[in-house]
Amino acid sequence: MTDPMRTSLVLISLLGAAQALLLAVALVVRPVNRTANRVLALLLLTMAVYLGNGAYHAADLVARWPFFFRWGHPLPLLFGPLVYLYARFATEATRRVGWRDGVHLLPALAVIAWSLPVYLLPAAEKLALYDAIRAGNVPPEVAKNIAVSGWLKLCSGVVYSALTVRVTLAHRRAIRARYSTLDRITLDWLLTLAVTSVLVWGIAVLARFGESAGVVTAGLGDHLIVLLMTGSTYVLGYRGLHQGAVPLSDKLPEGVTTRPLPLKATPTPDKVERSALTPGMARTLEERLHAVMRDDAPWRDPGLTLGDLAARVGTTTHKLSELLNSRVDQTFHDYVNGFRVREVQRLLQQPQSSARTLLAIALEAGFASKSTFNAVFRREVGLTPTAWRASQAAAPGPDADTGARTDPSGRPAR
Repeated sequence: MTDPMRTSLVLISLLGAAQALLLAVALVVRPVNRTANRVLALLLLTMAVYLGNGAYHAADLVARWPFFFRWGHPLPLLFGPLVYLYARFATEATRRVGWRDGVHLLPALAVIAWSLPVYLLPAAEKLALYDAIRAGNVPPEVAKNIAVSGWLKLCSGVVYSALTVRVTLAHRRAIRARYSTLDRITLDWLLTLAVTSVLVWGIAVLARFGESAGVVTAGLGDHLIVLLMTGSTYVLGYRGLHQGAVPLSDKLPEGVTTRPLPLKATPTPDKVERSALTPGMARTLEERLHAVMRDDAPWRDPGLTLGDLAARVGTTTHKLSELLNSRVDQTFHDYVNGFRVREVQRLLQQPQSSARTLLAIALEAGFASKSTFNAVFRREVGLTPTAWRASQAAAPGPDADTGARTDPSGRPAR
């Protein structure tokens, strides 16, 4: 590894470690999502130690402080489990820490126990081992430890990333069935983090093989891992600090859960037969629902929930959820936001709309933020709000297509 590369590795590692420590402290004192945030703070603390140990090795400080030799070795086995546990605690507000959660830490503890003979070596013997490793004369037992733990780290990253994705997707299904606005309660950012982690760890492993074969610059794998870790500390800390709590004051609709669902979940005939709505009841309830949406415009409230709308319609959340899924064929989130999009389109067609910003119109229609508005509008209409507004300005007359069709009841057509 060249001196400039070594220097940059040390600086990036120290920056990431300092950032992780500060964010961990901020998460511990945050009053929202206390258990989940403490798990996330523990993850950031673990990452800070790993990055600090990386800087310690890159700066060649082993001779000065041999006590810290290979402290960071088992820590990557904690990253995946702690991200997964954070996702579980963030999506299950009533969940308590139990002994089963500790099972996820066993691989890391096993590698620590296996490495104890190295950690307990006298300083002189640690230095001799360090020099031997640098010279390529790795003792067989240490080489075996490095090889086995390396594959364990890769497998742990892949497995726990998949588990985190599974929990996050289940959470997405649950909140889309219950909330019309998902700002600050969605955990979709964990999906990106999980996928990115698998890709970068995989690239880092390939880089290590490339280094051994002499086809990749030495130290490239270390740089990739450090860059991933530093970027991840910022993403985890920032998003954790801005993650809102999911209120659980009333029961979720039957069949909707924040717990991970089976990989292949198909409805059974028994579930279909237990439907709470007869065809006649469903038609009546659907008419009441569309009347409330058309006449009362409850979708103007950004905080509208399934429970709020069920109370207005005079039914239960279970029946309303079943109606939306079976007859309307939409989630609650998509159904409500369809009305908001149509209201934005109606307001944009008014002559006085040219003096108003898109954000002001979106907020009036019930959207809570510009980012949510842009994403929902583009998904529903196929154009960005700006592009659609421009297309209407160039349209030949007031009867131009709005881009969002409605059926006779006034709801958005599928």
